[in-house]
Amino acid sequence: MDETAVRTVPTKEEVFAQTGEKYVHTNNGNSDKESYTALFAANAAGTLAPPMVLFPYKQRLPAIIAQSAPSGWSIGRNQSGWMTQETFLDYLRRVFVPWIEKVKIPLPIIIFVDGHKSHVSYETIEFCRSNQITLVSLYPNATHVLQPLDVSFFKPLKVHWNRRLINYRTFHAGEPLPKHEIAPLLKKAVDDIKEMESVLKNGFRKCGIIPWDPNAVNYGMLLKGQKPNGEGNETVEQDENESHEITEAQRCLQYLESRLKVGQLKMFEKHQSEVTWPGPVSDTNLFYVWQEMKGTVRSNPQAEDPDEFHGFEKDDVEGE
Repeated sequence: MDETAVRTVPTKEEVFAQTGEKYVHTNNGNSDKESYTALFAANAAGTLAPPMVLFPYKQRLPAIIAQSAPSGWSIGRNQSGWMTQETFLDYLRRVFVPWIEKVKIPLPIIIFVDGHKSHVSYETIEFCRSNQITLVSLYPNATHVLQPLDVSFFKPLKVHWNRRLINYRTFHAGEPLPKHEIAPLLKKAVDDIKEMESVLKNGFRKCGIIPWDPNAVNYGMLLKGQKPNGEGNETVEQDENESHEITEAQRCLQYLESRLKVGQLKMFEKHQSEVTWPGPVSDTNLFYVWQEMKGTVRSNPQAEDPDEFHGFEKDDVEGE
């Protein structure tokens, strides 16, 4: 389960102009900063749950927007237009759980979310617990390799959404996209995705969730440095590139270890050479990310300072 920003201005657009024209303009009625939040959820069987499109309204939604929701979709509102604890809980209570009951999905279930505070309020956790739902917060800055929707669904969705935007502008003379058209147009972009079931299943497979396989995750994407600007940038010596790669890996490792508790770090170091993580299930993915980073840094004996400590101080850890 994850959100994505839905922009109302296409990112790429072709404009026809007379040959030789140096400056070609296109009219756009929407601000290039205008965007809306869409919440999606899917399961490992390849089924998409009812999405929600969120609009920034302090009071009641205009009827034309409320009535614009495609069949099976929902429309939400709050003051900011961004996901909040109240809005997320409202979606679970009003849309997601009723859908689970309707399609008769066996309980208990697990929902993977990012660790943003909007997903993990006390009220949300209690609601999930009472409905046999376990919330699993993925590690920060790693959802692009651990979140199934990020891995396989959002990219094709954005491609088709961009095409739908361009098509709308073509047939409406560049007029702004009205808010009541956003959800129906997004529904068309979702429907444009071919073999949806395979796309969703592939996301869970690449994230190592179904089937369970920690080695399926592309941990290397967590260590990638800045991309080259273009061709002709390969003049740097190989040892310099390797040094930069190690430095980047070391920086990532240091940051990760700074976020671990003393007990976690000691457990990780104790089992770092093991193929299978024997500790708490909640630390499984985190351990494999740490193990991969550690292996990269260890390949260069000078990359680490053995006297440097990256965990919390003992006094800062509760319950240790």
